[in-house]
Amino acid sequence: MPVDTQALSITSLPAIVAGPIVRRLTRQSVTIWAALTVGSDVTLSVTSAGLAVGSVTDSPVQIGQSLWLSTLTLTLLQPEEFASGILYDYTLESPGWVPGRAPDWVADGLTIGRPTPSFLGIPDQIDVFLLGHASCRKPHGGGHDGLAMVARRYTQPAGPRLHQLLLTGDQVYSDDVAATLMPRVRRLAQDLIGDRETGNLIPSGLISDRKDASANLGLTSTAASNHLWGYAEFCAIYLLAWSDTLWPTILPAYSELNPPTDFLAGAEVSEESWNAQRDALIGFHRDLGDVKRLLANTPTLMVFDDHEVTDDWNLDRPWCETIYSNVGGRQVLSNGLLAYTLFQHWGNVPEPFAQAGTPENAVLSAVATAAAGASSPISAVVEAAMGFPVLPFAAGAVDIRPANDPAAIRFDVTIGSSEGLPCRIVLLDERTMRGFPTETGPCQRISKPGLEAMLPGTAAGGPAVPTLIVAAAPVLGFHFIEHILQKAGALIGGAEGPTDFDLESWTGHRPALEALFDRLAPYDPVVFLSGDVHYGFNKRLELNTAAGAVNGAQLTASSAKNADTLTMALHVFGELLMRLNVVRTRWFERYETLTQTERQSFLLPPQGPPTPVLPWDDVVDIALGRMARRSAEDPAVFSREVAQAYGLTNPDVAYAIRHQDDETPFPTPQTLSDVVALPRGGWDADRSVQIVRALQQVDLHRMGRVFMGLPQAGIVNFQSAPNLEVVHELLMPLGEDPAAISAETSVTVATPLVAMGII
Repeated sequence: MPVDTQALSITSLPAIVAGPIVRRLTRQSVTIWAALTVGSDVTLSVTSAGLAVGSVTDSPVQIGQSLWLSTLTLTLLQPEEFASGILYDYTLESPGWVPGRAPDWVADGLTIGRPTPSFLGIPDQIDVFLLGHASCRKPHGGGHDGLAMVARRYTQPAGPRLHQLLLTGDQVYSDDVAATLMPRVRRLAQDLIGDRETGNLIPSGLISDRKDASANLGLTSTAASNHLWGYAEFCAIYLLAWSDTLWPTILPAYSELNPPTDFLAGAEVSEESWNAQRDALIGFHRDLGDVKRLLANTPTLMVFDDHEVTDDWNLDRPWCETIYSNVGGRQVLSNGLLAYTLFQHWGNVPEPFAQAGTPENAVLSAVATAAAGASSPISAVVEAAMGFPVLPFAAGAVDIRPANDPAAIRFDVTIGSSEGLPCRIVLLDERTMRGFPTETGPCQRISKPGLEAMLPGTAAGGPAVPTLIVAAAPVLGFHFIEHILQKAGALIGGAEGPTDFDLESWTGHRPALEALFDRLAPYDPVVFLSGDVHYGFNKRLELNTAAGAVNGAQLTASSAKNADTLTMALHVFGELLMRLNVVRTRWFERYETLTQTERQSFLLPPQGPPTPVLPWDDVVDIALGRMARRSAEDPAVFSREVAQAYGLTNPDVAYAIRHQDDETPFPTPQTLSDVVALPRGGWDADRSVQIVRALQQVDLHRMGRVFMGLPQAGIVNFQSAPNLEVVHELLMPLGEDPAAISAETSVTVATPLVAMGII
């Protein structure tokens, strides 16, 4: 059976092939995004309770030979507004959508008990604000789709609705496409968008045949056999990730292939691998209707991590110097970031895309001109507008791009009470705003000027409590992995260590983390929402700085669909790690400067009397000379135990990071306490069996309450009395039947400072 050798009939395709997706919603405006196969003008109309609210008409932007994007923003005039808790219905219409190609909202599965898609007005109070967040959604990744689980719970006619959805990175995996899906990517690239690549990036048409060629371009992904290269391919993967409309009718099993004609000649695709990917993709495709309905009815903000472009994107200075000086590699990065700009960032901040003279508008103009002329959209103008670095870098410390270049797009986003939200949401740009403090060492996830721009001293977005900071990678991560395993692996791995072990965490360059902490006081309390690491967890931050106290929480939901053996091991053994004191509350103290005598004392083990008793990992740090190296830094940061062992007092900054696990009791009566309460009368075999079963049930219940390694998505809500408390529920599809289990942790983020006990 040939694999996708039949050309698409463009005139037979629906007018909308991805979307509609509700994007940015404020009190005064709503933005709807859609991908189209017809270029005629589109009208967005919004109603409430059958009454017209407003409408807007605009021309879509052509981004390929037969593909257009429409990002329509309806802005209401004061004092009109999208009111709290009110449902608003909307439609998209166009005179060019002939019968048979125009949408049938109900038949297409895009409605929630109404004749058209709808969205819910932003609530006035934080107590009723309900949001979801998810990341790392790979179509052929392990497990069921966590985002589909969110859809099934929050798109029921009589059920609750989410007010906001945050997609926090790796919405697509451009560097790791399943061999089984790659023929469809190529089909869409050729027929719908148009291959226009030049030079070394002319696609070969083969699948699972790009690993070596990708490495020659400077790409470092270890799963690059089907790494996307061309602009058309990057656009195609978004269409397949968000909609089932353009999927093939059948994904053939390996036994149905004819390798010589089905793009497999010379490719490293085994029967086992092909069929495993196929099975995973069939499940992903089955759930796409639910996900499509969720996106069509829920305001959604998005931010990138690395896989939208390539694994390890802007990892460190040597990585950047290698790939940005390679013409083909640079073009791959340009294509990936351009597709992100069109498919994700445009909906986050639609206003500058509509304003002449902005870099956002320049990108749209360049794309439309290229599409009309059947040429590649990538040019020096586009690269400059997207903030691409200029080589060679200067000697010494450098930032990958200026933080406030008016000629380049800012990919961070801030939205708050000025826009009608009961909180502030800040989407950080942790990829294009990196700093390289040394020529070979770990990066700053965000340069110091970048942090100042994204988190100014006066909190942008109006007065709002709390502040939700979307950081693609956890700011408060798993100490054992980041501080020990990754750094040891980087040493063992030699030159490949930083890429193999992802040496780019926030703690990888400690001064950058401290610089972030220094900017949090105006934003107190702070909730970090993150993904990236493929396991979920919660932490609490208690921070005391010269600028003031900060209470915070780290809520991590990852991955939506990418579970593997390692994440499952964390899921099962997370509680054991707590019992072994690997996962514990950690206290840190920061000293802006140390005296020469204090620095020299760290060249030796701490001296008694009495001889201090230190945790095992602090002993390892001292033995390896890590504390000596850290004492030479300004500022110097130590665990509280190490600082006390060396006689340091009066830290400039102190903070505690507390892991929060879910202590919810076992929900059935068959608990250990119930069994123990049974009448006694000597040894009873049945009673012993009951005790063993109760212990087993409790242990099974505890699995995944410390770290969550199943596919997942997070649901966040707030309780304001007596103290502000954030509640994080992780939905996890389990087993063959994707019914939900969940772990829920409450994290208080407004405890008075006197209760912290960290100094």
